[in-house]
Amino acid sequence: MRLLERLGETTVARFEANFTKSSGCWLWRGALSNGYGHFGFMGRVVKAHRFAFMLYKDKIPPGLLVRHSCDIPACVNPEHLILGT
Repeated sequence: MRLLERLGETTVARFEANFTKSSGCWLWRGALSNGYGHFGFMGRVVKAHRFAFMLYKDKIPPGLLVRHSCDIPACVNPEHLILGT
């Protein structure tokens, strides 16, 4: 089951308030560190692009990274996020 189906609407709305969906990159407007977005979730801070991957796509297998096909660290568009090493 994807994260999207398990989360409450409040968490999803809070996450989605930090970017605008478009046909291109969805640029994170919240907290940034080294160009990467950060999102507070369940008492900890997670990278926004990893959260987006889990929210809209699937789990991240152990040992794999979430990479940006667009090479823009602040992008959270799931169509631009791919698993890699």
